[in-house]
Amino acid sequence: MQGWATHTMAHTTHNPNVDRDDTGAGTGAKAQDRTGSADHNRAEPQRSDRSASRRAGAPLTDFTDEHAETMLAYTRGATEAAVRNQSFTEAMPVSLDQAPAFGIFVTLRRATLLRACRGRWGQPLQPLGPLLAQVAHDTATGDPRFPSITEDELPLLNIDISVMFNPAMVGAKGEDRIEAIEVGKHGLVIDHPRGRGLLLPHVATEQGWDAKTFLDHLSAKAGLPPDTWRRDPAAQLMTFQTKLFTGPAPQPELDVQQLGARRLQQLLDAINLMLHDQPIERKLGQALTKVYNQDLGLQLQTESGSSAAAVGHNQSLIGLATACVRSLRGCNGSPMTDPQPVRRLSVLWEPIRLTATDYPSRHGLISGGAVVVSWNGQWHMNLDDRPTAYDRVGQALRSVRVSAQDWRAGEQRGTGHVTAFSVMPFESRERPNNVLARQPARAGQFYPADAREMVETIDRHLAVGQSANRGKPGVESGYRAVMLPHAGWPFCGDTIGKTLARVAVPETVIVIGPKHTPFGSAWSVPPHEQWNMPGSSVPIATDLIERLLELVPQLDCEPDAHQQEHGCEVLLPFLQRVQPNLRVVPMVMAAGSYESTATMARGLADLIAELDTPPLLVISSDMNHFAAEPENRRLDQMALDAMLTGHPQSLYNTCESHQISMCGMIPAVTVMQALAKTRPMKLELVDYTNSAQATGDTSRVVGYAGVLIE
Repeated sequence: MQGWATHTMAHTTHNPNVDRDDTGAGTGAKAQDRTGSADHNRAEPQRSDRSASRRAGAPLTDFTDEHAETMLAYTRGATEAAVRNQSFTEAMPVSLDQAPAFGIFVTLRRATLLRACRGRWGQPLQPLGPLLAQVAHDTATGDPRFPSITEDELPLLNIDISVMFNPAMVGAKGEDRIEAIEVGKHGLVIDHPRGRGLLLPHVATEQGWDAKTFLDHLSAKAGLPPDTWRRDPAAQLMTFQTKLFTGPAPQPELDVQQLGARRLQQLLDAINLMLHDQPIERKLGQALTKVYNQDLGLQLQTESGSSAAAVGHNQSLIGLATACVRSLRGCNGSPMTDPQPVRRLSVLWEPIRLTATDYPSRHGLISGGAVVVSWNGQWHMNLDDRPTAYDRVGQALRSVRVSAQDWRAGEQRGTGHVTAFSVMPFESRERPNNVLARQPARAGQFYPADAREMVETIDRHLAVGQSANRGKPGVESGYRAVMLPHAGWPFCGDTIGKTLARVAVPETVIVIGPKHTPFGSAWSVPPHEQWNMPGSSVPIATDLIERLLELVPQLDCEPDAHQQEHGCEVLLPFLQRVQPNLRVVPMVMAAGSYESTATMARGLADLIAELDTPPLLVISSDMNHFAAEPENRRLDQMALDAMLTGHPQSLYNTCESHQISMCGMIPAVTVMQALAKTRPMKLELVDYTNSAQATGDTSRVVGYAGVLIE
């Protein structure tokens, strides 16, 4: 792998409804051993346009904070000059400017959007300054996947610089290559006659991949079959490491994801008050009243389907809302006699002024947002928050009968322009009237409906647990999570008792279970204030629920998913018995991809970090369902072995590849990802059993396990 290669980093653009891929943007410029996420298309080798003599010694890796500040300022200057089509003549101090460099990538981002990313790497080593200037220029002007960066965007760009070092060819062959890869430290390059790909180090840690999965994805990103790295001797592998420097945008812009559900609900409440001529008694926060320099938009939709929209510059969200309400009240030329409530709003943010010369080649990724055409004083909005394959820009132009040629002419005259926006939809999450408590749905079926009998049954199971744990470590508070089964107590009550006998349950518990019913949202927390059980109730931690709704936009607050759900209900009586002051966050998660769980994992990790006393995370899950006892036990052992490694990706891959119907696998993977963000996990299997132990029927069984996570 000699010679210089230029690469475009093939990121996926960010949809505002999807968890953000945070590659290390910080509040200041610091040298960090972190890396940006990237994969790369094959490119022809080429040399830097500036002087590139062979440099002696190894690439510079010992960067100071002053180096970081200097490099970020230098890169921003080079970026701005490139966008403005100006020459760039600045230089860094000689010791830094002429330091040897193996490779560099520059990433330009908005609040959540990737705007461009390019890089160069290879032998011979190049002077860092000229190389950085060239890569910054390439990034600012030469990433063909995204619309051109305009001058208006320059103060809004966050900059990441990834400096590569310590390249090493992997001499091992076949499966032995797995042992040469250290996840979290190494980035990877694959070079094959049919494709080349690169993945930076933290992609594996953020996705929870083990080394084999990392290599499979590397091959796939190069356009090769996933197993190319091990079966094809023509596939060369190289590892490398990186340093990342991050610099925030000089001018902050609205990040709707940071507003969270609470503020968007406040905005929706204010809109409905204005719509009905009622005063806004609640003081609105700065996020809703602040005037932003960028273009912003807002669309409202009522229960009856009426809609109104407003787009403007130097506007606040409440100002746009006021304009929309005026439009709604004056629709059809006369005031509304009985205005219907607004239940849905969509915020348009992260504006990108499009240029006609880019159309259509650089507009292909504009699919999951909005396009606004302003033409001769009139404007039209094409809005859809669902990713689509059609030409969104072309459709917006056709809606106002403007051709691409007209656009170019209007752009030159200043009479027309086209702007793309990210879109954040939001629907009302108000608690239903008169629904303060979730009533028991499975009492008398999974556990006793009589309060006294229920408590006596719990105590018997806990006594079994205490007896089984004699001679083992006593009750401990160091456990961050547990996995408990949620079948009927005659089947799994002893396993619950044995597991909880080892745990000091804190006052706050987050129970995450699978979604067994088709009702309600895929990710859901209940809107209730308490959860009733026979003879008692458990308070719901509504403050934590509100914070989670802010942290995880995909999470919904609604009652339907919980009405008949037993995953939490079966466990709450046990948890309250061992912790009388219990309060709970019940949550359900439907089946999904491994990647889809990252947003929830990050939200949980952020929530836990904010609390003085961490909650206990409870994974509610049974093991494999309905195989014959020997086969069921074999499948359960495979899933548990994968889980006990502490690698969530291993658990997910094992269950998926072997079709193991562990119903709480997604909650388990999510919790493990969240815990891994702070420190490695230690897992212990406390107990395993299956339904055959209770029924004697070995033809069709379900497995149950209790696991402690430290």
